Amino acid sequence: MGSRQCPHCGQYVAETLSTCPNCRELLDPAAHAHYDPERAVRARRDIRWGLIWMFVAAVIQYYSGGHDPFLERLPVDILPLVNQYLVPFLFLAGLALATAGAYRRLTA
Repeated sequence: MGSRQCPHCGQYVAETLSTCPNCRELLDPAAHAHYDPERAVRARRDIRWGLIWMFVAAVIQYYSGGHDPFLERLPVDILPLVNQYLVPFLFLAGLALATAGAYRRLTA
């Protein structure tokens, strides 16, 4: 059985009580929102994966776009389709995943 802190006197009381046994004040059941730690863990994982996808998209764009001064030519040919459509899609998907994870983290 869990306990929560009374907002009036600061003592810890059982979650099932509607009044504090120490100060006899009413405890608001809506003030004690249930925190789901599993949801927070999933949200942090989504933020992390979203940032990884964005970083991978930036690295692919950097090297396949020919922006590296030390690497004149890649050993394989990259289709223009990759730089035009797939890399921006990967970046935006990572951004969406990170944003959704941040929103879920704030509302967990």
